[in-house]
Amino acid sequence: MKRKNKNPKKEESDMDINSKEDKEAQNYFNFVSFLLSQRLSYNQISKIGSYLQLLVEENKLGFLSEFSFNSDLISNIVTKCLRPALLQDIKEELKHSKFSFTIDSSTMVGESLCAVKAKYWTKELDDMGVLTQKLENKIIGLTTLRESSDANTILEIVKNQILTPELLENFVGLSHDNAASEKNGLVGLLKRKSHIIFMIYQTLYIVSI
Repeated sequence: MKRKNKNPKKEESDMDINSKEDKEAQNYFNFVSFLLSQRLSYNQISKIGSYLQLLVEENKLGFLSEFSFNSDLISNIVTKCLRPALLQDIKEELKHSKFSFTIDSSTMVGESLCAVKAKYWTKELDDMGVLTQKLENKIIGLTTLRESSDANTILEIVKNQILTPELLENFVGLSHDNAASEKNGLVGLLKRKSHIIFMIYQTLYIVSI
């Protein structure tokens, strides 16, 4: 039996396909390697890859060439667009759940920061459709403190960020360090000015909600 003559055009086409596949495989490896170098977990990389594939299917990748990924721009987007929306979602959840909050003051790169974090329960359906409860622990606000900042400063931060009139009735506890002492610190001010008497010390933190 004679061997069939190879089709030069088909052979050239196969070489082009193989070349393209090799290039795409290299691009894939480079992309995964970059994400690994950023200390992302396998699960995070998987989610990013799946999301990009979805955008490709929907032909929604035009923004990659249209917009910049400058760190200052991203910071502004988070601060002015995403953060207010996310914060509003958290406050809506706090309207329907008892909550406590934690105050944590620390110094980073020579700057004193005050973080207010809310802890509360939410309800959600699991994969089987069963209603379950989930304990949330989310940052409400991060404020820069001056050297002259005192308990009154912290009180104003708390009143503006979490102990607002619409949320106050659901407040059940406070976790704090010695800086927010019961007598002269934030707790004392809350008791005198806001008539709040329930508190939880950080050294003996109890989830009671």
